[in-house]
Amino acid sequence: MIHLTSRRLVSRLHPVTEVKVYSNCAEVELKVNGQSQGVVKPSDLKIARWPGVKLQPGINTIEATTQANGKTLSDSCSWVLQQAAK
Repeated sequence: MIHLTSRRLVSRLHPVTEVKVYSNCAEVELKVNGQSQGVVKPSDLKIARWPGVKLQPGINTIEATTQANGKTLSDSCSWVLQQAAK
């Protein structure tokens, strides 16, 4: 099982955020706009965290992947970083 949290909060105001993923698998990899943010082992509560993830202005593709029983599981969403008013 793998699930990106806060996926419904599409409009983002801050360029640096924490990404959390729920997973009962041994390791989870996070990619933002195709760039790996690293592989994390979920805590005992089955939460994997990536603090300090940088978003680009506009649309950002967030994808979490893991392996389970020889299969790749993934969850993805898009977040939009709003431009600051000038």
